[in-house]
Amino acid sequence: MPNIRIAVVDDHEIVRDGIKILLEDEPGMDIVFEAENGKKAVNNCKEDTPDLIIMDVTMPEMDGIQATKIIKDKYPDVKILALTMLKEDQHIRKMIKAGASGYLLKSSGKEELIKAINKIMDGQHYFS
Repeated sequence: MPNIRIAVVDDHEIVRDGIKILLEDEPGMDIVFEAENGKKAVNNCKEDTPDLIIMDVTMPEMDGIQATKIIKDKYPDVKILALTMLKEDQHIRKMIKAGASGYLLKSSGKEELIKAINKIMDGQHYFS
């Protein structure tokens, strides 16, 4: 089975770096690109379409909700995992409606992130 190709999209560089560090030694997972906003994520998908995108919800230029809608429209096989500190139901509903397969809080640890990625790649949904 080929490695899961993952993109990390978050406006905070330290968050992107942290996720990359958490996943770099994880067997079967490769980071293919990172982006600091939804607009760059959409553009990067044209060049190197990932299997799964770990997507922040609130970002400048284009938020995760709009980016998820566009990416799912153009690349329906790409899975989206929202990773955010927003716990409110309205944000969860908006991301799911946009096409996200999961919603993970930034307070989660590595094990939960890995579990969420694997469940989503198996065609399931994941909510923390």
